Amino acid sequence: MPIKRIGFWCDPGEDHLDPHPADLRDPDWHPHHRVALIRYLENAPVLFAYLGYAYCRIECGIDPREMGTRTLTDGIWAWPQGLAHYVRDHAIRLPDEFFAHAQEAGFEPRWNYPDEPEFEVPELDSTFWRTWAFKHFPRAALDHSIEKHFVARAPSKRPAT
Repeated sequence: MPIKRIGFWCDPGEDHLDPHPADLRDPDWHPHHRVALIRYLENAPVLFAYLGYAYCRIECGIDPREMGTRTLTDGIWAWPQGLAHYVRDHAIRLPDEFFAHAQEAGFEPRWNYPDEPEFEVPELDSTFWRTWAFKHFPRAALDHSIEKHFVARAPSKRPAT
């Protein structure tokens, strides 16, 4: 069963199917539980590790080493190591379904990477994340539509023959 991917952001030069974090700001979202949720995000087990550091898409100046190089998981959801930064420092809202899942677990992620020689890394599914972001934050949907329009109209970068 695929793991639900959340907290991944659009990246210049890529498919632009993910939202931009600035579009998901909501400082009033669960302010009393935010510290527990940030601890949950930071203390989850590692699913993947990458060779390069992430960077803050809001360009706040945080050192990329603090954004990390990993994808973390609780076995149901997967998120980039730097997602806690966005929740803490930029008041990014996450799906209520994710919050309820973390709260039900007592804000303690409990997944263990299987110690099996033939363990297949689970597939990550972005459908829920993208659908949720564009449904609940009209600005994200608008930005996504504008970006698709400009990408489609951009001149080809192929050299002339």
